[in-house]
Amino acid sequence: MFIDLSCPAELFGTALPTDEDPSCELLLYNLSDRIIVSAEVTLRLLNRRDEEEEHLVYRARALNGRPQSTFPMRVPCTPAPAIRRAEVTIEKVWFSDNAVWRRDSSKEVSYTPNELPISRGLTNLKYVAGESAVGYPSQQEGLWVCVCGRPNPDDTVYCARCRRDKNLIFARYNREAVEKQLNQKERQLELQSRSAREDTARMQRIREEAYQVSRMKKGKRAHLILAILGALAFTAAALFGGAPFARLHIARQTMEEGRLEEARSILEDLGSFPGAEQLLADARYAIAERTIASSQDPAALQAAAETLRSDGREGAEDLARSADFRRAELLLEIEDFEGSREALKKLPNNYPGLRDLQLETDYQEAVSNMNLRYYTLARNEFLNLGDYQDSAAQADACIYLPALALMESGEYDAAITQLERIPDYEDSAELIRKCAYLKGVVLENKEDYYGAADAYFAAGDYEDAAERATDLTYILAEDAFTAASFEKAVTLYQRIPGHLDADVKALACIYTLGRRALNDQEYNQALEQLTRLPENYEDVPDLIRRARYALGLEAQEKEEWLAAAEQFFAVSGYRDADRRLARVLTHLTEEEAASFLPQEEPSEAPAGTPEPTAAPTAEPAAPAPSDAPAETPEPAEAPAAESTAGADEEPAESGDSDSYLVRDDS
Repeated sequence: MFIDLSCPAELFGTALPTDEDPSCELLLYNLSDRIIVSAEVTLRLLNRRDEEEEHLVYRARALNGRPQSTFPMRVPCTPAPAIRRAEVTIEKVWFSDNAVWRRDSSKEVSYTPNELPISRGLTNLKYVAGESAVGYPSQQEGLWVCVCGRPNPDDTVYCARCRRDKNLIFARYNREAVEKQLNQKERQLELQSRSAREDTARMQRIREEAYQVSRMKKGKRAHLILAILGALAFTAAALFGGAPFARLHIARQTMEEGRLEEARSILEDLGSFPGAEQLLADARYAIAERTIASSQDPAALQAAAETLRSDGREGAEDLARSADFRRAELLLEIEDFEGSREALKKLPNNYPGLRDLQLETDYQEAVSNMNLRYYTLARNEFLNLGDYQDSAAQADACIYLPALALMESGEYDAAITQLERIPDYEDSAELIRKCAYLKGVVLENKEDYYGAADAYFAAGDYEDAAERATDLTYILAEDAFTAASFEKAVTLYQRIPGHLDADVKALACIYTLGRRALNDQEYNQALEQLTRLPENYEDVPDLIRRARYALGLEAQEKEEWLAAAEQFFAVSGYRDADRRLARVLTHLTEEEAASFLPQEEPSEAPAGTPEPTAAPTAEPAAPAPSDAPAETPEPAEAPAAESTAGADEEPAESGDSDSYLVRDDS
């Protein structure tokens, strides 16, 4: 079936048109919290072969659709004998605040109804969930279907029709929970029946004991008095119609002997005979008192409380409250949590022990739900209990127990996710490491060595996890080293410092990456790698100077004078870096250039910007054509000047004369 879950009205039923009433009567239900004043529907009347007999669109006005209530709507149409059923589609709905809802067919979703056929299962469900129940709740794609049959969007908490809570519906009214509640009811009835039998037997013993005591105390005199009174009563009955008086006397005597139920029966038969009503009230009061003192039957206690409240005498209300409290305790013992709460609602908020019993009821219900493996529902209930008993620990257990189940089924990632929510509960921290270790074993068997190494590292000191992680990582690093994947290799080597020759090979990888970047003229990348190495490692200082010098040339060519000055200044004394620095400084402001001038010998250098001719004077033997206009060097001539001025030095990009710690022919 298809349904638009955003529709604010729902069709409950239809009545087909007749000759007497030529209209189709619709019974709609307002799901919204606003009054519906008008609705437009599409009506299709079909025959038994599902062929369309009539099709019409009709708008009804002046409706009175109260929120969460049913309301009728009539659609005028022509009656026909062939019509067997009607299909109704709600197109538009108007509210009292002038808002309008319009049907959008693209929002319709498919769902499977959950109606049960008429059966014992449906009868049991209605017994537990009420007459509105039509089937067990079901979770479907994008929606859930309530026990009342209404589909609802997945993100809603309450049913749009019956307003029941989603979590409560799935916890209370699934097939297993319904059967459990029925079993509890049967147990309760059995307990009540047994309690009634025990009460009857106990009352019989009490009556017999009272009778024996009465005989012993009163002796012959009592018998004589009774005989005289009986004779008088029967004489009066015979002469003056005094049989009710005699029965009243017998009832009073029966009450004195403790046979309260027998006395109540006699007095109820006497009806409004003078004195009988008060004596009947006394008998009922005494029965209620005795029930409260000794009965284990919740139904009997409820009846006793009702009797006491209707009596009205002083102290009756207190006794009724004690009956309700005791009934709540008994219902809690048989896990009838709703019944226990209902009994407690009759008590004032300040009744002694009320709050504790309410908390205990909520606690025991949470324990019951946890035992039924409704962990999410139980955890929320425990959290709502705050610091009552061990509720906080039980809330953590509602995460811990399903995490153990996930571990047993091999879902280690899911188990870790759950256990990380309760790292301080019992052995959760140890189990997290165990899950990581077992995950590593699985991945290693699947030859996913990278994943296995990560899992072993996450396992920390669990068993031999650290050793396994180190060995796997070293093997992976060696493979990467052999394959000339030095970036990957150095990352792996650095993950296991101190293991075998990992530190040495990590430095060799970095060195090779630096040399490779230098050869590829990636000077910034070369500097990034080379500066990670110790200063005395191989020819690192010279390689760094080469990289900085090359960066200076690039900056000079781009007329990025400050960047060029920084690089040439950093390699002062290297090749013609000083001459180039002097040339670059002519393009800087005095303030910018000041930081690059020597400060220790002020007599050899003027305080201001160096003269443009200073660089040529330092090297008169290099008459490059590009050196003439020293103050405005062209970017394209910088490399030429470098090659001329440094002809007697090593080439700037000479790769053949360099020695590699790791040969990289790529």
